[in-house]
Amino acid sequence: MGEPFVCVPVKPFAPVIEVDWLTGTVRLDERHLVRSTADAAACATGASIAAGLGHDLVVVAVAGPRSVDVLLTVLAEGAHRAVRVVVGDEDVDDAHPESQWPSDVVAGALAELCDGASVVVCGEASGDRASGTVPSRLAQRLGVPQGLGLREATLDDGRVLGVRRLDAGRRERLSLEAPCVISVGPAAAAPTRAPLRRVLDLAAGRGAVAERRVPAPPGARRGDPAGTVLGPYRPRASDLAAPVERDPVRRAIEVAGTLSRRDPPELVRCDPEDAAVAILERLERWGMR
Repeated sequence: MGEPFVCVPVKPFAPVIEVDWLTGTVRLDERHLVRSTADAAACATGASIAAGLGHDLVVVAVAGPRSVDVLLTVLAEGAHRAVRVVVGDEDVDDAHPESQWPSDVVAGALAELCDGASVVVCGEASGDRASGTVPSRLAQRLGVPQGLGLREATLDDGRVLGVRRLDAGRRERLSLEAPCVISVGPAAAAPTRAPLRRVLDLAAGRGAVAERRVPAPPGARRGDPAGTVLGPYRPRASDLAAPVERDPVRRAIEVAGTLSRRDPPELVRCDPEDAAVAILERLERWGMR
């Protein structure tokens, strides 16, 4: 891969769960591996950027043999090359989280394939664990700028222009010079439907997907590190100023915000244009615009 190219790493996952009713064992069915909506948007965004730069579009997956069908789908949509990366000597399907490599190992394997890429486009999060840490780790290993969680990504005069959503309804506009790593959400772009004839032709010749073996880092193990606790996502608490009242009752009232002045609920019936104006006025009154 000496020529410049645009790389799109994908992470196939299995949304179908099988349960053994005798033992109670739950496992993911590798036969139903698909790509997430974020990865599909990344493929479409990468294709658009590659066409604008005049570079090849290369799709990479650190996954087992059953992920070939997912890579063939991306090839049918117009990608030039597809590479399946095998970490270590054991080539097994890793749909179950206990058999997957940690994010840092995946980023290291992708770094060897993405070295020399003009732009790397990733999905903002995978479909299983959804940690979203691989793009940032990959950018650190490549030593290039990163733009994560983009809702829009376009190419303008060789630079990647992105829009990222912030808190309080704000937007952040980024301008990244290649080479760079970006991650996009599901709404960034819609993939082009692959022609049926091309899908069947590629399915008949599965050798279209290249294979690359990468040695596993010393001491790396599949699955979560020992002591990892899995559970629902709980956002961090907001930073609030400490109360200034000395009386305990007044302090509790201040923390609860009981006596603070707030806008009363208001029901507005109007056209979409007038509703947009009313929303902007309310945001400006709250200091969010």
